Amino acid sequence: MSEVKVSIDNVSQLSKAILEEAAPQIITELCRFAKEELLSAYNNSTYAKDKTQNLADSYVWGVYYKGKLQQHGFLTSGKKATRPRRVSYTTKSVFGRDEAQAFISSYKPQTNMFEVIFAAEMYYGSYLEGGTKRNKKYIVLSSIINSISQYENLTITFNKTYPDGTPF
Repeated sequence: MSEVKVSIDNVSQLSKAILEEAAPQIITELCRFAKEELLSAYNNSTYAKDKTQNLADSYVWGVYYKGKLQQHGFLTSGKKATRPRRVSYTTKSVFGRDEAQAFISSYKPQTNMFEVIFAAEMYYGSYLEGGTKRNKKYIVLSSIINSISQYENLTITFNKTYPDGTPF
């Protein structure tokens, strides 16, 4: 009878090597996942989508690995809004795509591993989710929470809050 034994003394080194080898494929799959989830969130949103298009332009996803942005994307390849939206109580006007790009540029990952982020960056998105003056609540981005909560090994972190301070 012959016998072969393999001993692995440093499992963490092996895990790191396997992860490094698989990282490009994982990033590709996370990007595909993020694109699909963001589009689904937009399609499941309940606010009127036919006004300035700035909220739609502000939808963005990003995939980070080792604290660095690997890829990001928007709902559409080009800007849909033809005019900016004035920020309430100010003279400042903003385009949704610019707000989304600024968010991606300034975002600091919360982990050194893989991280996928989703955002709808127009300032009034949180008001729509939290409730309008008539107390009507709209779905803007929160449908992603229901969708991804089905995956047991994913952690959902809330980095935004409603105007009253509760996370969304």
